[in-house]
Amino acid sequence: MPTEIRRKLLMQGYQPIPTAGKVPLLSNWTKRDPTSTGDIEVWSRLYPNSNTGILCATVPCLDIDIEDADAANAVEAVVREQFEERGAICVRFGRSPRRAIFFKAATPFKHAERKFVAPNGDTKQKVEMLADGRQVIVHGIHDGTGKPYSWFGPTLCDTPRDDLPTIDQAGTEALLDEIARLLVEAHGYQLAPSRRPGNGTDTEASSTDWDILQRDILAGHSLHESLRDLSCKMIYAGMEPGAVVNFLRGLMGQSAAPHDERWQERVSDIPRLVEGAVKLRAEASKPMRRSGAQSPVESGTALLNDVRGFLCRFVSYPSVHAAIAHTLWVVHTHLMSAWESTARLSFLSPEPGSGKTRALEVTETLVPRPVHATNVSPAYLYRKCGSEEGPPTILFDEIDAIFGPKAREHEDVRSFLNSGHRRGATFGRCVVYGRRVETEDVQSFAAVALAGLGWLPDSIMTRSIIIRMRRRAPDERVEAFRHRTHAPMGEELFGRLEAWAAAVTSQAEAARPEMPIGIEDRTADVWEPLLTVADLAGGEWPDLARKAAVALVAAATSDTPPSLNIRLLSDLRTVFNAADATVQATTPKGLPTRMILEALHALEAAPWSHLKEPLNDHSLASRLQAYGIKSENLRPRGANQCKGYRLGDLTDVWWRYLPPSASLCSPEGVTSVTTVTGEASQDVASDAANLRNVVNRDDPSHPNAPTAPDAATDVTDVTPLYEGTERPGSQTAKDSTRA
Repeated sequence: MPTEIRRKLLMQGYQPIPTAGKVPLLSNWTKRDPTSTGDIEVWSRLYPNSNTGILCATVPCLDIDIEDADAANAVEAVVREQFEERGAICVRFGRSPRRAIFFKAATPFKHAERKFVAPNGDTKQKVEMLADGRQVIVHGIHDGTGKPYSWFGPTLCDTPRDDLPTIDQAGTEALLDEIARLLVEAHGYQLAPSRRPGNGTDTEASSTDWDILQRDILAGHSLHESLRDLSCKMIYAGMEPGAVVNFLRGLMGQSAAPHDERWQERVSDIPRLVEGAVKLRAEASKPMRRSGAQSPVESGTALLNDVRGFLCRFVSYPSVHAAIAHTLWVVHTHLMSAWESTARLSFLSPEPGSGKTRALEVTETLVPRPVHATNVSPAYLYRKCGSEEGPPTILFDEIDAIFGPKAREHEDVRSFLNSGHRRGATFGRCVVYGRRVETEDVQSFAAVALAGLGWLPDSIMTRSIIIRMRRRAPDERVEAFRHRTHAPMGEELFGRLEAWAAAVTSQAEAARPEMPIGIEDRTADVWEPLLTVADLAGGEWPDLARKAAVALVAAATSDTPPSLNIRLLSDLRTVFNAADATVQATTPKGLPTRMILEALHALEAAPWSHLKEPLNDHSLASRLQAYGIKSENLRPRGANQCKGYRLGDLTDVWWRYLPPSASLCSPEGVTSVTTVTGEASQDVASDAANLRNVVNRDDPSHPNAPTAPDAATDVTDVTPLYEGTERPGSQTAKDSTRA
């Protein structure tokens, strides 16, 4: 029976799909290709007894979810009066008096609805037009009644789609408004207030709105949204936050919702919701910023100088380069529409009291749409980034609480921060509508400044301009920042920045700044917007910006602790360098695993003996396997064959993952060898020559060929290093070690 129904629907021009109850059985059903007869044959075997729905993209459906029979009949009468002469009126009943009426649309349009409060206080009744991205059941068994769906008049199986009355978006809105007027004036319904993205901060809300929210809470409906909106209304009405918290807790105590773990979460969330309402009211009370259009366009050089001067009055920077970067980052937030990616600005310090929060407070007066956050919810960030006003500038203080070891509850915020550095980035989430779960993509592109203790994950650090703040020395002085006194000065600079940015936006979009040496790949993405700002400003700023970029990238690279695997590669290079005589005396060139482990454990300040499980042959092999390096059979001179690692295999990995370095060994032996530290200024040609000397050492014609190699147990001799900055023809190196 379902198969025959679907064949008829397809012949009449509809797009049938199988459903379980009201839930589609097909994945990605909103984006699927048009249904074919082959699809229907497959469904007949896979879903022989399922319900049948149709897609509403070009067959919109007016779903009348009204419980009062007279009111529902009146709504149908309005539809017949307006559309009966334009096409066939097909009415499908599920749970009477609820019903659905079908239309056709030339082009898909968005879903629209009107929600109502019934005379008996029921807040779940509504009339909606199911349109693009929705589906409606036309045949099968109703979930609620256990009875088949029925029709009054012609069915869709008997009615070609072209015979239905036509409707569009504008006609839908007009029809819904007429239905709302009818239900309110003639049947005692009230139009329910829509949920506003501003968290219910309408200050002129009527007492009826309050009553509706209270009834929703008492009935257990939409608890989070109702608590949020009611808390905002009460705070805006002037109630004390403590009184609001107690009132909402009292309502929750009377709620018909099950007093389970979810209910307890909502009760526990009340203080945070009230605190958010207080912050929203404080933001709304701030004076509006002066429009940038009111400020005359001026020289970018002078403007950036003034911004830097304003920042340096209140912030003690660790270097001149840090002040330059902060200034350029502030200006780049006014040109967000021009960038493909945006850098995170990270103020980090080892101890509190280092000026991080002060840097964010001063920044707040200069950037567009600032959101000064400490412990915000993901939903708050979603709404801010989805605002029609434009992307916000998020100033995130105490970020170490978000990325700390005990911060699993902040996974959504971390995902938001990780994804929002590139234009077009979205953060996906699931939204539940009754029994239906839909996916939603939330825009996450926004400028973000962070402040916190310690370090951040690599996913954030590599996309950040890192400023390592420190406590002021006794002789370092900055001016105390007082918002009431200094904010107007920041507002004046803000207006000038807005005007200048509006004048150079098109130039910023077309700019492709030249990168200094050493700024490439991800660091180039980070610095491109800031270097563009400097080039547009002119004067000394292009030179200052590039010097700052080189200095801060170098500082971040040298200050960032290496991963354990990189530390292992570095220490292996140290060990091989110290044991060169043994390496050269082994066939092929390399070191036995036993000797490597002994040397690694002997290194000063090395972690290998202090791990939860000290480094052994198995864990060494596991770590090196990630780089494609495996142990092989080696034969040290004068010793039996054993397992070890070849120099040729490690050489290419050292070149790729480690910085060039001077000789790392001391004449006293391997126990005095310390961790590898890179020296970027090392001569490239010299390093490459040293590497070739080592790799080809066993060639008798080589001028540095050893005349009497030491015994295999000797690891104290010191010879030139194995690394260089020019790639050491990896195949040649490997072939020479096999000789």
